[in-house]
Amino acid sequence: MTRKNLFYAIIAFVVGVSVWLFYVNREMRETQSLILQQAERPTRTVAAVPETNLAVERARVQSEITVLQQQISDERTKLQNQQRLLEEIRARTQNSMQNQNPNNSSAIPPQGSYGTQLRSTSNQIQDFLEDLQGFDRIQEDINQHASDLMRDQTSQAQMLKEQLDQDIRNMEAAVRETQQEWTFWVYNGNYINEKTARLSELQTLLETQRQQIEVLKQQRADVSAQALANTQAIQSEKQQALQDLQQTRLDIRDEIAALRQEMVQLQQAQSQAQSNQSTLSSQIRQAQENVRRQQEQIRVLESNLQQKNEELSLIR
Repeated sequence: MTRKNLFYAIIAFVVGVSVWLFYVNREMRETQSLILQQAERPTRTVAAVPETNLAVERARVQSEITVLQQQISDERTKLQNQQRLLEEIRARTQNSMQNQNPNNSSAIPPQGSYGTQLRSTSNQIQDFLEDLQGFDRIQEDINQHASDLMRDQTSQAQMLKEQLDQDIRNMEAAVRETQQEWTFWVYNGNYINEKTARLSELQTLLETQRQQIEVLKQQRADVSAQALANTQAIQSEKQQALQDLQQTRLDIRDEIAALRQEMVQLQQAQSQAQSNQSTLSSQIRQAQENVRRQQEQIRVLESNLQQKNEELSLIR
C-alpha cells in the first residue's frame, strides 16, 4: 500500500467513525434524558389500598420493571458495541504507528523514525555540500597540473631543438670546410695521381654531410610536431577532466535537490502522521467518554430497577 493510499484509508476511517459517534452520542443523550426524567419521578409510598388497586399497581410496577430490564439489556448491547469500537480505534492507532510492510519502501514509517530519517537526510546533504566546496580546489589542481605538464613539455622540446640547431650549424660548417677542400683539389694541378681519389672521397663526404643535415632538420621538425601533439593531448585530458568534474558537480547538485525534496516529503508525512495520531487520540478519548457515559446510564437504570423491585416487594 502506498503512502497516498494509506493516507486516504485513514481519512475515510476517521470520517466514518466521527459520523457513527455523532449518532451514538445523540441516541445516548436522548436515552439519558428519558432515564433522568424517570429517576426524578418521586417514589410513591404505597398506602393501604384495596386488593383490586394492588393488583393494578403490581401490574404497573411489573411493567415498568420489564421496560427497565429491556432498557438495561439494550444499553449493555450498546456498551459492548462502544467498547468494541474503542478497541478497534486503539488497534488502528497502533497500526498507524508501525510499518505496514517492512519490505515495502513506500510504507509509512513509525512516528518515531521520522526524526531519524530527517537527521540522516540532512547529514547526507551536508556531506554533499562539503564535497561541492572541495570541487573548486580540485579544478585548480587540474589546471595547475596541466600547466606544469605543458611547461615541462615546452622546456624539453626547446632544449632538444636548441641542441639540434647547434648540430645543424656544426654540420653546415663542416660542409663548408669540405667544399673548400674540394675546391682546392679541383684547381690543384699537382698530385695528379691523388687528385681523382681525393675528389671522390670529398664528394662522398659532402653528400653524407648534407644528408645528415637533412636528418637533423627532420628531427627538429619531429620534435616541434611532437611537442605540439603533446600539448594538445594535455589540453584534451585537462578538458575531459574538467568536464567529468563538472558532470560530477551537477550530479551531486541533483542528488542534493532530490534529498531536499525527500526532506519536504518526510516533513509533510510527519505532520500528517501527527495530525492523524492527534485525531485518533481524540477519537479514543471520545470513545472512552462514551463508554463511561454508557456505563453511568446502565448504573442509573440498574438503580431504578432496584427501586422498582423494592416497590414491588412492598406492594406484595
